[in-house]
Amino acid sequence: MELERDVQLPSLTGATLVVSCVSVGNVGQLAMDVILATLHKHGHLTLVSQVNHPSVIPMCGADPIINDSTELCCAMQLYYSSQHNLAMLQIRSGLLPGSSSVFSGDLVAWCRDQGVSRVICLTSSMAHERQESQLTG
Repeated sequence: MELERDVQLPSLTGATLVVSCVSVGNVGQLAMDVILATLHKHGHLTLVSQVNHPSVIPMCGADPIINDSTELCCAMQLYYSSQHNLAMLQIRSGLLPGSSSVFSGDLVAWCRDQGVSRVICLTSSMAHERQESQLTG
């Protein structure tokens, strides 16, 4: 996980990290955008850095959170809300084929290094691929 040069990472000790996962219908990414937009509206959101990892397919586009922004967003961005001790990793692009285990391992190692206490993944799946026990526990 590579952050922009000269970025001062806030302490993530004890923080919760929410990660959007590229999945069916982009549900995880859209849910993350709702969280980010809501926190931004209330002044509780900071863009910490664009994030780079060799497994993530590069992309660039308009900022989806701030309507009139002239800034660009990239494939992966790290946001932070100090009021909620909540870090959010928005992944807007897929992973290169065969690289998911490397990415997952690097993400877990980075979380451990930063002292993140828990990780929540926002994702989705096809209804026919799930089992009833996955919904009821």
